[in-house]
Amino acid sequence: EPAPPCKFHNYWSIRTPPGWSCLFLPPLNRPAQPFECVAGIVDTDTYAAHIHFPFFATAPDGLYVIEKATPLVQVIPFRREDSALK
Repeated sequence: EPAPPCKFHNYWSIRTPPGWSCLFLPPLNRPAQPFECVAGIVDTDTYAAHIHFPFFATAPDGLYVIEKATPLVQVIPFRREDSALK
């Protein structure tokens, strides 16, 4: 049976210049975490609220400690723009 989604609640937001968004991904090259955040894009130039990260538990049932300074997500800011594909 699949694990239900959960959410890390954060008390901060990210602001970017007009025309920029952020791609949120599970941290790259970090195997064997007891959780995996869901990838997503937030238009951080217009969204001013706290950014919460949905995740799925990937470890067997039990109690786990997420150590201080453990990365939850990787953030990649990018400029939104139209491009012609050929």
